[in-house]
Amino acid sequence: MRPYTKAASDSKPNSKSRKPPGIRAKETGPRLKQGAALQVVAYPRANTKAVLVDAARRTGFSVSSFLLIAGLEKAAGLRDCQVADLVPQDELRRYV
Repeated sequence: MRPYTKAASDSKPNSKSRKPPGIRAKETGPRLKQGAALQVVAYPRANTKAVLVDAARRTGFSVSSFLLIAGLEKAAGLRDCQVADLVPQDELRRYV
């Protein structure tokens, strides 16, 4: 386990101390609560962001749905199966 380190807060003197991210999720780690939100923060560079936004708009998806579907397609490719084999159809419909 990584030691606790206090994050510096130069811009906001009243902000609370923050811990660095914890140990990366593992297949053997604790399960996420069903239905609970999962927040993913990404800071793509301007050109990357423009490409992703353009591709999402062309396909008619929101950027978050586009990224989820792309990730599922990649995961299915790694396992030599279809996305429908990984995720139930009713759950998949929420992203489309």
